[in-house]
Amino acid sequence: MAAGGVAVLVVIILLLVRFFSSDPTRPSTASNANPATTVKAGEAAITVYALDNVFVTLRQRDDNLLLFSGSLTRGESRSVPWRTTVRVDADPFEAVDLEINGIRHKMPKRTADVEKVSANAPASGR
Repeated sequence: MAAGGVAVLVVIILLLVRFFSSDPTRPSTASNANPATTVKAGEAAITVYALDNVFVTLRQRDDNLLLFSGSLTRGESRSVPWRTTVRVDADPFEAVDLEINGIRHKMPKRTADVEKVSANAPASGR
């Protein structure tokens, strides 16, 4: 009977260790599974960098397509395709940098629109 109790205890301990240990093959809680929101090679993108723990939502403004919504931890980043104007919401916004055309910018306020200008459009002088 004692051997059976020890075996049960060992199984419980192994299950607890497995449950509470992190598995590097698990996807992040902030995942992008939708192919429409995945950046293709050579495609323009906006990258959000978490300077601290932050909750971020990125949507295409014209059709309200959700590109990403989730928590990012310090040091994490997320890239989304930049096909049209993208609305970025971040809380706290001070914990976010945006990379646009290879240049990092501070998030100016809690909600910001990043406008996509066509390569064929004339310069607006702004």
